[in-house]
Amino acid sequence: MTDASTTSAGSDRKLRRKLRTVLWVLLIAAIVLAIWGIASRLVARSDLRKRTVQDARTSVVTVKAQLSGAGDELVLVVEDEDELRRLAVRELEELGYLVLAAANGVEAMAVARSLERPLDLLVTDVVMPEMNGVELAESLVELWPTVAVLFMSGHLDEGALERHPLDPDADLLPKPFTPHQLGRRARHALDRAAANRKTAVPKHLRAEATGA
Repeated sequence: MTDASTTSAGSDRKLRRKLRTVLWVLLIAAIVLAIWGIASRLVARSDLRKRTVQDARTSVVTVKAQLSGAGDELVLVVEDEDELRRLAVRELEELGYLVLAAANGVEAMAVARSLERPLDLLVTDVVMPEMNGVELAESLVELWPTVAVLFMSGHLDEGALERHPLDPDADLLPKPFTPHQLGRRARHALDRAAANRKTAVPKHLRAEATGA
């Protein structure tokens, strides 16, 4: 009787140990699954947040481009200050323009001569080494008579105006300026040039009118 009781007690202890082991395995598995589920939800939320932010940025860029009227217009930004040049390029690109950049007039002319299509807008600093903005604009107008020009400058005191005379009707954006001001003045310069093209009298008609 005693041997039977001892055997039974030993079997019960073994069974309880097995049950505890099974319970621990199940508990650990449940914890792992719970952690995995939380991690999956966090990753999904992170991905959703990234997509939402990206979609929002895309929407902003699209709206800005629609408001600016930009399509496939080609713009050349010429500025010898690196940071300002990068900021101008970035803002115009966000507005939907195709943008090229140059650090000075000589570099800008090299870029212009390499193009296979006309330039729509030149955005250039006035005071630059080697070739100033006025000289650059005159050279580009010889290449493309229809190009619009927007000058930028923060140094147009009386002396600067004497050294780099601007046409009284020239589009001028004073520095410093905001991205909104740059976009608005760029659009104005392009629209103004387009309006001038529409109202321009063809050369042969001007010659007939003057009796030439």
